[in-house]
Amino acid sequence: MSVQPGSVQRINTPTRRDVLKAAMDGMIATLWGGSPAYAEEERMTTTTKSYALPSVLTYDDVRAVSPALEHYTKVALLDGLWQRPELSPRDRSIVTVAALIARIQTIEMPYHFALAINNDVKPSELSEIITHLAFYSGWANAMSAVAVAKDIFHQRGIGIDQLPPAKDKLLTLNEEAERQRAEGNASERQLWRHLSGARAEYDRSSVPRSLASLRSRAS
Repeated sequence: MSVQPGSVQRINTPTRRDVLKAAMDGMIATLWGGSPAYAEEERMTTTTKSYALPSVLTYDDVRAVSPALEHYTKVALLDGLWQRPELSPRDRSIVTVAALIARIQTIEMPYHFALAINNDVKPSELSEIITHLAFYSGWANAMSAVAVAKDIFHQRGIGIDQLPPAKDKLLTLNEEAERQRAEGNASERQLWRHLSGARAEYDRSSVPRSLASLRSRAS
């Protein structure tokens, strides 16, 4: 491309609005499955299962940036913390999955969602964890987890018939327990009124005594 002498070449610099729009488009595409499929080059665990765990990062990826972090991931974390007997692998998966959703740590979700199922966390339980945390950690947190879990469910052949329904039968009301609770509340209110009355009576009687004591000292 040639430029005439004395002319000014205009460079189309993207505006802040263009940059923000492109970023939002990318986020939406990622959330709804527009991103490339997860790499399955190497599993970051030793497992006897026949299927590969989907993961964004492999040990090779981590080693290329931080060999020390790869070492700590293998030795201190997976072969150390995860092997402690104080919590079962299933319980550790539930805790870890909940923490990742609460903090929207999507880079680790594919690996740990699949690991949770391997550790005997039922798909219905994983589904319910996501629903539960929508109310406690945020709707966007749960939607980010859905975007990851849908691929794992599809890979494992997990259908909607294996997941908790939107509506379920309510528990039968225990009328006897409700009656006892109502009686307990009534007794509490009666006791509170008695204590309040006694305190008011004490306050009324204590004022004259205090005045009499002051007059006695003054004389």
